[in-house]
Amino acid sequence: MSWTAVRLLSEGSSLDIRTIPSIIGGDVSKRRGVVLAKSIPAKHFQIRTGEPVTDALKKCPTLKIFQPDHAYYQKCSTQMLHLLENYSSDIRPYSIDECFITYIPFKNGGETPLKAADQIREELSKGNKIAALDLCGFDANTPVIMVIGGSLGAANVNKAVRDALPELLKDFQVVHICGKDKIDNMLLTTKGYKQFEYVKAELKDIFAMADVVISRAGANAICELLALKKPNVLIPLMAGSRGDQILNAKSFESQGYSKVLMEDDITN
Repeated sequence: MSWTAVRLLSEGSSLDIRTIPSIIGGDVSKRRGVVLAKSIPAKHFQIRTGEPVTDALKKCPTLKIFQPDHAYYQKCSTQMLHLLENYSSDIRPYSIDECFITYIPFKNGGETPLKAADQIREELSKGNKIAALDLCGFDANTPVIMVIGGSLGAANVNKAVRDALPELLKDFQVVHICGKDKIDNMLLTTKGYKQFEYVKAELKDIFAMADVVISRAGANAICELLALKKPNVLIPLMAGSRGDQILNAKSFESQGYSKVLMEDDITN
């Protein structure tokens, strides 16, 4: 239920199906299928998992029915397990959406199960890595480079990244925010490479997915990278700038926060 709900919300739906009487179930138009999962409001109508969808509709005529997507659920399940591997090496799947996890010792702290749960919850609240992987069509086992071209002077960065794709895609997946009207249509079907003109609500999810970020060195960008503690490479804007991005980049590099690549030094 939750995976379908989150997917619909990420696609722009304004309704969270977990807040209304709803089920994941079979195709009622073909007079077959059972209730596979139900929302809490559906429970109030005594709807039970496993009962025929037709019986559930008799209990709640306004019940909303959503078709299952087992391939998507399996993908989410696999990606969730990979996320949990950051916290424990002993994870035992119980079902497609449940697992047992040994909480001692945790790789990243979490001396008790409650503290561990808080850490995982905090990570998920910062952005939904699984949603971003689904949005980009990426797998959970290959590291991701996030490239933010910026609205000014993006052409050189965009070209350098695209020229380097044959090498980058051997070891990484690349999500590229390239700017308005800067999508390369010749690369739309390139496996492991996803382009966006810009992103809004999904930005926090893409940041959560990224292992390394390549960005300009504007004040807003570098503060975001610092807050998220993301390994990053800064390419400061030179042409037409006041020089502030160069100062920003050199300051962050001197403090160990960033690596810096000057635009004149960009090569394949």
